[in-house]
Amino acid sequence: MLKISIRRAMPVFIAITMAVFGGFMAFPKSADAVIPKRVLVLNSYHDGYTWTDNLIDGIRSVFNQSDLNVEVIAEYMDTKRHPPDKMFPIFKDLCKKKYQSQQPDVIIVSDNNALDFIMESRHELFPAVPVVFCGINNFDNAMIQGQKKITGVAENTDLKSTVELILKLHPGVETIAVISDSTETGKINLSNMRKIMPEFKGMVNFIELADLGACQLEEKLQNLPEQTILFYLSFLRDRDGKVFSQKESMEMIIKNCHLPMYSAWDFIINYGVVGGVVTSGFMQGKNAAAMAERVLNGEKIEKIPIMRESPNMPMFDYLMLKKFGISLSELPEGSIILNKPDYFYNRYKIEIYAGVAILLSLLTIIAALIVNIVRRKQSERLLISYIEQRIVNEENLRQSENKYRQLFSTMQTGFALHEIICDDENKPTDYVFLEINPTYEKMIGFKAENIVGKTVREILPQVESYWIETYSQVALTGKPAKIERYSQEIGRYFDIVAYCPQHGQFAAIITDITEKKQLEDQLRQAQKMEAIGTLAGGIAHDFNNILFPIIGYTEMAKDDVKDEITKKNLEEVLKAARRAKELVKQILTISRRSEHEMKPLQIQPIIKETAKFLKASLPQNILIRQKISDTDCSVLGDPGQIHQVIMNLCTNAYHAMREKGGVLDLSLEKVSLSAETVPLPDMPAGIYMKTVVSDTGSGIDEKTMERIFEPYFTTKPKGEGTGLGLAIVNGIIREHKGYIQMNSKTGKGSVVVFYLPAADICSEDIGETINNTADSKGNEHILIADDEPAIVRLIKVILGRMGYTVTAKFGSKEALEEFMQYPDKFDLIISDMMMPFMTGIELTEKIREIRPDIPVILCTGFSDGKIPDEKISALGIREIVPKPVQRKELAEAVRRAMDSS
Repeated sequence: MLKISIRRAMPVFIAITMAVFGGFMAFPKSADAVIPKRVLVLNSYHDGYTWTDNLIDGIRSVFNQSDLNVEVIAEYMDTKRHPPDKMFPIFKDLCKKKYQSQQPDVIIVSDNNALDFIMESRHELFPAVPVVFCGINNFDNAMIQGQKKITGVAENTDLKSTVELILKLHPGVETIAVISDSTETGKINLSNMRKIMPEFKGMVNFIELADLGACQLEEKLQNLPEQTILFYLSFLRDRDGKVFSQKESMEMIIKNCHLPMYSAWDFIINYGVVGGVVTSGFMQGKNAAAMAERVLNGEKIEKIPIMRESPNMPMFDYLMLKKFGISLSELPEGSIILNKPDYFYNRYKIEIYAGVAILLSLLTIIAALIVNIVRRKQSERLLISYIEQRIVNEENLRQSENKYRQLFSTMQTGFALHEIICDDENKPTDYVFLEINPTYEKMIGFKAENIVGKTVREILPQVESYWIETYSQVALTGKPAKIERYSQEIGRYFDIVAYCPQHGQFAAIITDITEKKQLEDQLRQAQKMEAIGTLAGGIAHDFNNILFPIIGYTEMAKDDVKDEITKKNLEEVLKAARRAKELVKQILTISRRSEHEMKPLQIQPIIKETAKFLKASLPQNILIRQKISDTDCSVLGDPGQIHQVIMNLCTNAYHAMREKGGVLDLSLEKVSLSAETVPLPDMPAGIYMKTVVSDTGSGIDEKTMERIFEPYFTTKPKGEGTGLGLAIVNGIIREHKGYIQMNSKTGKGSVVVFYLPAADICSEDIGETINNTADSKGNEHILIADDEPAIVRLIKVILGRMGYTVTAKFGSKEALEEFMQYPDKFDLIISDMMMPFMTGIELTEKIREIRPDIPVILCTGFSDGKIPDEKISALGIREIVPKPVQRKELAEAVRRAMDSS
């Protein structure tokens, strides 16, 4: 303890020693050395009024510490006790006599009446003297309109925060009684209180004890209900003109009412007020004096901005808190507590230090020679211990900073710290980058050294005002925000959590959720395609059932007629029906991601059919030209997918020309490419079918060209495109082991070229087999089950013509009943897959329970959901025939099923 006391006392001892020697060495300055600067303080109120006295103390506290020689002259207008209209002429006369010949260097005016006086009389009394105002309620620029050389400090009384404080500390309060007088200040404060009252509607009631005589006020105070809190604004002059000092006013209120009382001014706290979020007269004077000092030092007053925000603070009287049972823990953080009892040590700390210092000084002088070595060693140990502890603390600080830096640098989410920039009207206009981490650098494509210290408008000139508005709310209100938004400037989706580390700043934690959004879009698209697939499957089933009898009866009619013209007409019907059959397949192909059957095919018919369809559907201002090679252009592929590729490319070309029209060119040729002539670096040499789709539309810029094959990227307006067209085209071409390239320039149109490897297959193997072989015939007995009467009748006629005996039933239930009655009568079952009451699979299972050796053929109008091969084998299903089936296909399937039994 002795070591510590010595160390603490040494600064005091040194200070005392320097003061003693300094006293001998100091020389008084000559009175004429420096001419004092004169600061005239015009006070609205009287000497002895606590607010005014505190304000004067704040002014003197600045000039007492100033390097300037300043003479502070205070004048009092006394408008708190006397009406301003009576005092202004008297005070104007006084100023003329006292200051007309010797003008002050700076004038400080306190409170509204003094400002009104100087605005009215300045041109006559002090035309060239700079003016600094303070304590001005409800300050507005209109108050100093037309005035030059003027600045100051506004007084913004925080009545709202004090009301909120009352509600927090007194949750059961029902009424707030507002006390005010008829003085100018009282009227202003009451007007301000009335403005905030609607904000607390439903939370607490307000009553006004305003513009009353003293007796009336006493009577109303005595009759207030228990759940009432007093809010003191002012009562220094009653309605009858009687003037009260601050002390007299507060004593009268406390004498007539035992309820808690709050106020918004610091000088009232010691008069029995619990507390409040208060405006400080001392701080008003101090800030005004600091501005005046800058003027006296030569700074132009026009360059000193008006301080519009009062430095308000929560302040409480400890005695009143105890009286009304309010715990210190309930008070706002940073509250100032007056009259708090102090421990002996805290109260007499300076005296204790001074006494210990003197005692230790004497002991040190007496024992200096004896304990010199001991003290030196003790000092060395203390110094070493201090240095060691300092080293440990610095090392801990370094480690902590390194951990933070490591986290800051390696975190996978972006982090950025910014500061809001406001204009002269305190409106947010921009924000500046203070710090960013490496992940954020990658997100926006800028290095920290190129962005920190710059504003967002400098980095991203086209930034949306939404970001500045949102972030300013966070920085200026402290309310955090969670944002999910697409950035047009960067082209990415971001999830952002913004919070306020300190007023005026905001920190943003940014997560790039572009891939997540894309996955969600893909999921939605997959669900949509699944729904479309389900719908298309149902349409395909019904459509195939319609096509089945059309194809079947047309084939039989063609065989029956002898007239060649009629035969040709029926052949055209068959072609149309077959095209409808392929159309159903294409619908299912486009709407469902399924395994596609790769088979030899010629591309020419697909392109020609697409061009024919487009000519009928595109507007007349778009000309379609074809240049299709007649050579063998066979590839191994899926016709539905190749059709989809050409349709997607032609549709894109149409969209590029739909406003002004143009020319759509389609060409196909067989090319042989060597390693030197292949157009793409990863493309092997070989023989390819080269297909070109070009347009004379608006073209695409270079930046967009980089992203054309990205899924969900589109330049079309919302609702017109999904961004999947070229992505699907690219996927299909790659699935066919092909290659695609695109060239385009803005205003010059676009050219898309894709290459598919040539198939080494004879042209005779390609296309549909012409139905000119003799039908397979037989004499077996066949049972038919289908819920479509037209199909049942058709199959019966077709098979009957081939020599078979046919029993036809309209539905699975009737077919099962027939089979149960005559199980050995039938050689083959032909059943539809989907029927009411019982599916074809279920019918097969029941029939096989009766007779396991019977062969079965299933017909289906659906193409989705293949039946597993092992189940087909186990059920004895010999064939699955897709609808609409042609006569030859049906005959061959029946014969194969019979022969395999």
